[in-house]
Amino acid sequence: MKPILTPENLQRLEEKIAKDPKAYEKQVIFLALLGYGFVFGVAVLLFLFTILIFFVIGHFHLFIFIKFLLIYFVFIWLVLKSMWVKFSEPQGIIIKQAQAQKLFELIEEVRKYAESPIVHEVIINEDFNCAIVQYPRLGIFGYYKNILILGLPLLESLTQAEFKAVLAHEMGHLSAKHGIFSSFIYHVRVTWEQIYHNLSQNKALVNLLILEFANWFVPYFDLHSLALIREQENAADQLAAKITNPEISAKALIKIVLLQNDFQLKLTKFIQDQIIIHPKPPDNMAFAYRNIIGNKHDANEIVKTIEENFKQHGLFDTHPALLERLKHILPNKNWLDLNSVVTELLDISQDSVKAVDLLQKNSMLNIWSFIIKLKKLRFIINVWKS
Repeated sequence: MKPILTPENLQRLEEKIAKDPKAYEKQVIFLALLGYGFVFGVAVLLFLFTILIFFVIGHFHLFIFIKFLLIYFVFIWLVLKSMWVKFSEPQGIIIKQAQAQKLFELIEEVRKYAESPIVHEVIINEDFNCAIVQYPRLGIFGYYKNILILGLPLLESLTQAEFKAVLAHEMGHLSAKHGIFSSFIYHVRVTWEQIYHNLSQNKALVNLLILEFANWFVPYFDLHSLALIREQENAADQLAAKITNPEISAKALIKIVLLQNDFQLKLTKFIQDQIIIHPKPPDNMAFAYRNIIGNKHDANEIVKTIEENFKQHGLFDTHPALLERLKHILPNKNWLDLNSVVTELLDISQDSVKAVDLLQKNSMLNIWSFIIKLKKLRFIINVWKS
């Protein structure tokens, strides 16, 4: 059988989404419900068959009836067990409005412009990232908690204007309830992974029927949901460009790709060097962070990074390729003229007004202290594992 999840099929579906995103989203939801409906239908048929066995031969062969009844209850238990999906709440240090008045004012400004629901909690961690998570407090039953996750290295890297563009991108996801949809997709995927794992342990005929359906359904659903998730990223990019301006949004996107790759490589090298020199975890992680982020990038380095990421796109990536995203933001710009792009980015580490300045200075010490302790703990674990 030919593979379903292919670049050609993804491109075909992305073109279909562009014509009518709402209709396509309904199609993905219907597809997910179809999967659940098939399992429910098999459960109903198995129950009716068990009842039929009772009326036909149950009076004479009670043992056979009990056997079918046990098969039915085991099947139901395995299915219900598979549908229980645990969602992990994001971890980090919680920031209150009193600790970062300017930050919360900016969040509220962007939130209102994007017509997004309120943000219930803001946390800061040590990742080079910014994300909105709609955490389902009641699991499959919802009751979502909107959590804004800010990586301190990212705040150290971006200007306030660039951070506003990144924040607007995340608020675009929140406004369109992409987080709720992502939680739904996650639940469907994990459910089917668990169904496959649990039912494959028992070779009963009804289990084999479900597994055969799963072999078709899972890749088919992955294909259709992945195409939609990528389109949601482009839609969030468009809103970010509208709230700030396209040039700042594009620059922030390139800057994150450049600094994120650079940050991870240099941080890893720093830790490896420290292992050789010092037997204990370093106390100067904050200095290392700022030193890495503050390094100036020359033109050749920027060109090399952009070239590597322009069209780089894994089949299972939830984000479109960098070039595709940039073309959506600034369709009239010649993105293949890298020299022109680099000229605009040569001042990438010269900006003075950083997004991190939105945090009050007295709260920064506590935040860095927390992150250093967290890094040291993970450092010890990684060294122990190696």
